[in-house]
Amino acid sequence: MKGFLREDYFLNNNISYMLYKEFAENKPIIDYHCHLSAREIYENKPFESLYQLWLKYDHYKWRLMRQAGIDEYFITGKADEFEKFASYCKALSGAVNNPLYIWSHLELRKYFGIDLVINEKNAYEIWNKAQEILKKGFLTPLKCMEISNVKTIFTTDDALDDLRYHKLLAKRFPNKVLPAFRGDKALGPDKAFIEDLQKASGIKIACLEDYLQALYGRLEYFCACGAKAADFSFECLNQNIIEDSRAQAIFEKIPSNQCISDNEIIALSTYILYRLSQKISELDMVMELHMGVTRNKNKRLYDLLGVDCGCDGISEKSYLSGLYNLLNNLNSENALPHIILFNLNPNLSHLLSVLAGCLSGRKKIQLGPSWWFNDNKEGIISQLDAISLNGHLGSFAGMLTDSRSFLSYSRHDYFRRILCDYFGEKIQKGEIAFNKEIIGEIIENICFKNAQKLFRL
Repeated sequence: MKGFLREDYFLNNNISYMLYKEFAENKPIIDYHCHLSAREIYENKPFESLYQLWLKYDHYKWRLMRQAGIDEYFITGKADEFEKFASYCKALSGAVNNPLYIWSHLELRKYFGIDLVINEKNAYEIWNKAQEILKKGFLTPLKCMEISNVKTIFTTDDALDDLRYHKLLAKRFPNKVLPAFRGDKALGPDKAFIEDLQKASGIKIACLEDYLQALYGRLEYFCACGAKAADFSFECLNQNIIEDSRAQAIFEKIPSNQCISDNEIIALSTYILYRLSQKISELDMVMELHMGVTRNKNKRLYDLLGVDCGCDGISEKSYLSGLYNLLNNLNSENALPHIILFNLNPNLSHLLSVLAGCLSGRKKIQLGPSWWFNDNKEGIISQLDAISLNGHLGSFAGMLTDSRSFLSYSRHDYFRRILCDYFGEKIQKGEIAFNKEIIGEIIENICFKNAQKLFRL
């Protein structure tokens, strides 16, 4: 029996262990999609408590606590910080096989040197040991990034953000903290967003073309501030790209608050995505598409807490035909950007990997890492299968955190161990030829170099 999370956890043979130690463990990290705050990084204030680091913004943990029967008072309510932390420890002790169970232990070890099995009984001891370290004032956002050998992160920034803190950071840490254009609001504009875009861009928006030109200006501004990626999330796509005149007719309803049907909203958002994709290709940015999410499924908590409260789910709505047609149109016009496909519905992973193969060529279309509800051991292995069985695993851009926590870089180690064991087991079974130099290069590329090349870092 192996000890809990010992040096060889997830590494089930000597080849896996060797690959991890020599080609993965200490490689730099490019976290090309996260939700960290550029302001917090710039201000670089010492963290004051484990609550701030672990629970304050982490809806992964909130969701787990609710599933364990913890009252909302101890999650997002008025309980004090230690009570919330102790409640999380109580929930975690029964969350075996959930990735949070492993991630939380790894984070305690890496950043605090605390090697205790987390549960309600030792919550006070863990809290006190962590507080002693935090009182020294050295654990800051930048220190967390340094400890984990983070080379570059892409934050997720609203299309109208002034990127003030990215500009300040660029003077001190070039290519360390880069913005990524988040265009969800742009795909489904309302009157308020159009007015705000008008102010941010300085362009009077009287028609859809004005609106698109204003968004093009925002994309150019992001690029000037170092952005390498533009990011969009959607649940549905229209099967076809509608005509310009039809898109304009739908858009004209927005300023006057006319009723717009769900089908019209999807048709317009698909058209806007199509037009923005052309500009993204022109700017040589990478487009990240996050698909298959259904948002805000708990109305009571949404009304109480707003978005990102831990109540999003997996959608079964189809977008595949629309995605094929969108990318095929862009490809025919020589306007296809590099694209990473983030898929939340695991039933579609193989289909999307096949889709990527249909359109890859001069521009790389690829299935991204296992994302959100899938970023667990089984989900990662399944994603590696989907990529390798239908495509080219050696070109895979690797892992990311998708997190609001500065401790989440342990997820890269979690992934890298699974990746090395994936190769090690197949080598041991005689399914992959073992050439240390070649296999080592593939693993290094997936861990770091492929993302570095794709995003031109």
